[in-house]
Amino acid sequence: MVMYSPTVVYHQSPGRPRTASRAMNRNNLRACREDPRRTSTDIQVSVTSPNEPVLSRRTIRRRLQVAGLHGRRPVRNHSFV
Repeated sequence: MVMYSPTVVYHQSPGRPRTASRAMNRNNLRACREDPRRTSTDIQVSVTSPNEPVLSRRTIRRRLQVAGLHGRRPVRNHSFV
């Protein structure tokens, strides 16, 4: 369904609405840029607030990939055995 006004055309967006706001996405990106070796689980724990829904790790990874920050890997541990 398309609604018209004199200056703007509004399109109804298909699909499920996003749970993450733009501010949540921005916080995810900020957390990732602070420490590039941080995993999606660490970002999820650090960004989560009681007022907003918890994003899944997959959603965080998807949003980072859209922003061009893909391939997040944890720090490699060297064991000296």
